[in-house]
Amino acid sequence: MKELLKLKNIGEVSAKMLVEIDVHNRGDIEKLGPATIYHILKAQGYNVNIMMVYALYGALKNKHYIEISEAEKDELQKQIKNQPFDSLEGTL
Repeated sequence: MKELLKLKNIGEVSAKMLVEIDVHNRGDIEKLGPATIYHILKAQGYNVNIMMVYALYGALKNKHYIEISEAEKDELQKQIKNQPFDSLEGTL
């Protein structure tokens, strides 16, 4: 969890959720991607929203989530909508 807490936008609550789904560091976030992590968290019953996706994306880009451009936000929203949940089979 220590590695996650070093990333921008990741606090104690988010880090605990991530560790519980076996995401332990930046590499894990990169491997799965913010949209996939969002869907996994939702499937596990966590009350997350688009802000989690922005936070994870910002963590990868080393910038605060409010610095993410509208174009980047639009792309992230498309990723969430276009990624069918059944395509995550085996990642849960």
